[in-house]
Amino acid sequence: MLRFQDGWMRTGDLGYYDSQGFVYVVDRIKETFKYFNCHISPAELEEVTLTHPSVEEAVVVGVHDPNGGDRIPRAFVVLKHGIDSDDFEALQDEIMMFVDSKVASYKRLRGGLYIVPALPKNKTGKVSRAEIVSLAVAAAAC
Repeated sequence: MLRFQDGWMRTGDLGYYDSQGFVYVVDRIKETFKYFNCHISPAELEEVTLTHPSVEEAVVVGVHDPNGGDRIPRAFVVLKHGIDSDDFEALQDEIMMFVDSKVASYKRLRGGLYIVPALPKNKTGKVSRAEIVSLAVAAAAC
């Protein structure tokens, strides 16, 4: 149900409009999280991660920060077909350093980066964030 508040239509989306009045939707509000009062958009980090030449798919979720910063970003990536790395740990580090070098310091992948064979998807083919969060919790337990 769409609601209007103070002249704005509340959809649950996060976006902006430019000087010409064009509206851009960049993320869902409920998917964003805070790290020491700084907002982090998973979509932004996913977009940066996807620019790495080895990455086919990427999803970022916020996980508990043991140092008290609310949530920290953790990425899960699927490699492009045909990439056969003898050292996945080195490739993980490479991708993580690549992303961290392109984002503000508070957006760095402090929760780590995991290479997975596939991302869980729902019936419509969209990544299931609920299952990704379960993966994130399981990864933290290891």
